[in-house]
Amino acid sequence: MIQNIRQRRGKKVDIQVPLYPDVNTGVGKIDGDITPGSIYMDSQHFGMGCCCLQITYEAQNLEHAKFLHDSFIPLGPIFGALSASAPIYKGQLANIDFRWNVIRDSVDSRTDEEKDPNSSNHVPKSRYSGMNHYISDHPFFANENLNDGIKLNVSKEYIDRLKEEGMSDRLAYHFASLFVHDAMIIYKGHTDYDETMTDHFENLNSTNWNSVRFKPPPSLDSSIGWRVEFRTMDVQITDYENAALIALMNLTVRILNEFSVDVSLPISLSDINMERAHQVDAVTSQKFWFRKHIVKGDDHTKNPIARESWQTKAETCHESLESEFVELTVLDILVGNPEVGNTGLFALFEEYMSLKKFPEETIHYYSIMLGFLEKRARGEVKTGARFMRDFVLTHPDYQQDSVVDGNV
Repeated sequence: MIQNIRQRRGKKVDIQVPLYPDVNTGVGKIDGDITPGSIYMDSQHFGMGCCCLQITYEAQNLEHAKFLHDSFIPLGPIFGALSASAPIYKGQLANIDFRWNVIRDSVDSRTDEEKDPNSSNHVPKSRYSGMNHYISDHPFFANENLNDGIKLNVSKEYIDRLKEEGMSDRLAYHFASLFVHDAMIIYKGHTDYDETMTDHFENLNSTNWNSVRFKPPPSLDSSIGWRVEFRTMDVQITDYENAALIALMNLTVRILNEFSVDVSLPISLSDINMERAHQVDAVTSQKFWFRKHIVKGDDHTKNPIARESWQTKAETCHESLESEFVELTVLDILVGNPEVGNTGLFALFEEYMSLKKFPEETIHYYSIMLGFLEKRARGEVKTGARFMRDFVLTHPDYQQDSVVDGNV
């Protein structure tokens, strides 16, 4: 894949991460760095060598999978900031905390022409990027003003063919959009098309690395159903921290499944959130766009669409979205903010566990995990990135030059 990406681009990949500015930064230049103030990397290894915490959920059916897929998109940058653990690259301290854009640029197979906004062949995003569109027909996502991501140059022929075979408009657009980026690898012995196999599709789907991945069953006769993969979080230093983030995600899925919870957000605002998630200490220093009121209906503990096996198709509309979204800290999103009047996710978790009569020991476990994450959102417990950054900055062999050498 490294060779194929390089050949398609016509040159090496170009990864440039802002360098952490310290007192002596730039005094001793690192070999290979070509842009002042940046950490330059020219190989896929620098991105694909990053570690992450990805969680895949199997859905009840296709419609449920589409709903989970869309609900996960706005959560990606926020949970990414909460998990940030990637402040060091190529032996240098970076001025970011989160890995996402490093991997994005490490597998960017676009040519210069495709990167040019004025080109008829313009491809606006790398094959590794924040998800660019919603695919569900659920009422929460029916407003086309939410689906305001940069439009891809998708083949109308492909869309029409998929719609003829029974796909909805949005789902047809999604699967056709996978072909915007060329396949980068093919396996030996699989060069011929075989309609009984899904290997060719999986090859293409698995090399479009979005913040959320929509995963069909592996085959018609497979016992594995429709799945959705949540992909943004950095892996943690300890198993305990990983467990806390998984607990957070599991309870989030529970309330999405059984309560009436709407976290929809314009794709353009989600893209802004993804950039903010990279900033140093974003979990406490940044505000993220989020829906002000996420609970819906007279009784938000009921989910009538789920009771109908998620079989719903809302008519698309273009209603105004003004005043529905506000900028909130991660803490505001988790525990709520009385001044804003938003309901925090944790309050919904507690309500859900009470209604479902969770055993006391289970409630106690979740309380410990969520309490830990609340402390992190308050700045009382360090992210992995802050822990590593402080370790470097206070190390006796650190020369205040942004270099993390072997001694450090």
